[in-house]
Amino acid sequence: MNNRCSENVNSAFYKNYKVFHIAVCEEWKNNFEEFFNWAIANGYEEGLVLDRIDTFGNYGPSNCRFVTRKANNRNRTDTVYITYEGQKKPLAEWADIFGMSRAVLYGRVKNGWTFEDAISKPVKSKRRKEVEDMTQNREDVKRLAELNTLFLTLNEKGQESVLTVLRSLDFAQSVMCQSAPTEQPHKQPTERPA
Repeated sequence: MNNRCSENVNSAFYKNYKVFHIAVCEEWKNNFEEFFNWAIANGYEEGLVLDRIDTFGNYGPSNCRFVTRKANNRNRTDTVYITYEGQKKPLAEWADIFGMSRAVLYGRVKNGWTFEDAISKPVKSKRRKEVEDMTQNREDVKRLAELNTLFLTLNEKGQESVLTVLRSLDFAQSVMCQSAPTEQPHKQPTERPA
């Protein structure tokens, strides 16, 4: 907390703290024991972090509390708040409540959607097609494994017959693909002079 509010312009925290005139109260600034006693009396536990209730306010007993890292990350100067049905919460918290990603909800709100539409319209996945293809590929692999197992149960003559049929099908498919209509119209054959 003292490092964050330092006068050092080269500090990584300078632009976020000193520019907003955020300081540590005199009571804590030079007296760690005073801060420590306050912390113990005000809910400090392992795993919690110090949080300023008013993100533009100073570090001091009336503006600090201990919260989880998640709650602290949602109480930043750049946090987007949404009021919905009379409750003001960070956008990230609404996303959790409605089971959607923060990025999708933020994008929708930023693009002018009403909050009601933003939370109620289904999310279209760009990866849905990829997932369907992967599922289909898994099904195909499963079928091939089943066919392979069946194939191995055949005697040598039966295996040769199956391979002959498969080669014929492969040849037929390649011929069909080659003779499939193209976008250019076929020219009518011209007659050769006799």
